[in-house]
Amino acid sequence: LSGSAKATGDKMLTLVSSPNKVGAIAKSSAVTAANQEMIASAYQLLARKDPKEAVAQYNQVVSGQKYSAAKKQELADYVASRLMSTQDPQLASWRDSKLKSSDNESILARRIQSSIREANWSDARSWINRLPAEAKQSTRWTFWHAYVLAKAGKTKEANKIYQSLLGQRDFYSAAAATILKQPITYPKKTAAPNDALLKPYHKTLVRIRELVARDKVVAANSEWAFLLRRVDEPTKKALAVYAEQHKMHHLAVQATISAKMWDHISLRFPIAHKWWYQFFGEKRDIPMTTLMALSRQESAFNTHAQSYVGARGLMQLMPATAKETAQKLGRSYSGVNSLYDPGTNIRLGSGYLKMALDRFDNNRIYAFAGYNAGPGRVNQWRKVTDGKLDAFAFIEQIPFNETRNYVQNILMFDIFYGDQLG
Repeated sequence: LSGSAKATGDKMLTLVSSPNKVGAIAKSSAVTAANQEMIASAYQLLARKDPKEAVAQYNQVVSGQKYSAAKKQELADYVASRLMSTQDPQLASWRDSKLKSSDNESILARRIQSSIREANWSDARSWINRLPAEAKQSTRWTFWHAYVLAKAGKTKEANKIYQSLLGQRDFYSAAAATILKQPITYPKKTAAPNDALLKPYHKTLVRIRELVARDKVVAANSEWAFLLRRVDEPTKKALAVYAEQHKMHHLAVQATISAKMWDHISLRFPIAHKWWYQFFGEKRDIPMTTLMALSRQESAFNTHAQSYVGARGLMQLMPATAKETAQKLGRSYSGVNSLYDPGTNIRLGSGYLKMALDRFDNNRIYAFAGYNAGPGRVNQWRKVTDGKLDAFAFIEQIPFNETRNYVQNILMFDIFYGDQLG
């Protein structure tokens, strides 16, 4: 290596092994695009390892490398994101001072969640007001704007905002309707069969049906995905109807997603495996609509679904969980492959959900969150919130986007199934 290249390499090694030296290196290094990028990366590494030290070195880093205002805010946002749960008043003050000039919705959302978690409604309101204008228009933040107004005693103003949310196919619209004690309504569309559009694909569709009939679900899924990639939007809609007509429920769901048929509720949320859900719903004292909603969220009714962590089948059970649940239910367990059988999967999945409901005194929100994130995390969130929050606020403060969306989806899907099944 040349002298300059070796110096740069040595500097990089130093920053990776000792990111706490980033401030000094930022001051002593020439201001170049390469150095700015390298030092910003090292500073973010320091923030992950020691956010308190990152705060201490912030001014040294940003002044040393003469970062733009936008880059300074980006680095400040990064450190602030590591301080959301800090109990140190000085660090919290630094975090909030930097976030006041941020327009990063995801980080501001986390700050609002912190306020909700503490039931600090005036604080939540001030942070909601700092959101970018476009974000404020979303159903999520419109709902929470109304919610904090109601907490401040401005019920009439809050109810007017809640009213504006009604009639949408959206969790926050349903939440607003629930608060106003109004019916939950949303758009619904239907689609008619169109055999003419599907005529060119007759042989392919016959082959897919045969694969499904022979329980070659993985192969059928591959053929279906390939077909969806080749056809236009009207044909995708026709395929969704065709799949549901032939009780290939999971393929119908995939087609609705591909065609963005968001308001076609009966196609997006098919009545699949009804006998099994009804039977085990009655046996576990769980509404069959809830079991269907959870399965729709977990697997979209793909009986052979397998997650990257190894969860399997309709209700996405981990093999170890399935085995343990079977033992607790006094049932035999025939191994991993048995989880691809709808009856076996629903038997064990409904049993596991029932145990979660029993653990959490039949609280559906806790049980759903526990099914996704584990009961230990739910207990942590309950301890932090200490019974101060209602259902809507508890869901909103869940720190994991996946789990929060998961709970909201199942609650909405349960409504969709309830409306279909009466």
